[in-house]
Amino acid sequence: MKLFVCLWMLLAAAEVPNISDDRVIALVNRFRDLSGIPPLKKDQRLTLAAQARADDMAARRYFAHINPDGKTPWEFMAEAGYSYRNAGENLATGRRTEEETQLAWQRSSGHRANQLNRKFTETGIGIARVPMGVVIVQIFASPLRGE
Repeated sequence: MKLFVCLWMLLAAAEVPNISDDRVIALVNRFRDLSGIPPLKKDQRLTLAAQARADDMAARRYFAHINPDGKTPWEFMAEAGYSYRNAGENLATGRRTEEETQLAWQRSSGHRANQLNRKFTETGIGIARVPMGVVIVQIFASPLRGE
C-alpha cells in the first residue's frame, strides 16, 4: 500500500501545472485593455500577501476567502505592509494553464467584476502547489495613499 501511495504522489506531482504569475497578470491586463481599463501594476507587498494566502491554503488544505481561523485576505495584506483604499480577491484551483484560469474568471460575474474594477490599480499573485495541481490567489487593490 505504501508503494502505491508513493507512486501516486510522484505521478500527481509530475502532472502539476507550471503557472506563471506574470502570465496571469498579463492576461488580466489584456482583458482590462479590451474593456478600456488601465492595466494593473504588480506590487511586491500584494504579491507577498497573495503568496502567504496560497501557502496557507495549501498547508492547511482549504479553499476559501477566509481561513479556518477566520483570518481574511485583508489581514494578510496588512501583515505584508499594504494599506488599501479598495481591495478584492480572486481564487482558482483545478486549472492547468493561465488561459484556463482567466477564462474561468471571466465567466464568473464576481471574478470578472474584480478584474474590471476601475478602482483597482495594483495586484499580486500567489501560487501554491497542492496534491492535485495548484491554488492561485490574485489580490487586487488601490493603495490608501499615494504609496
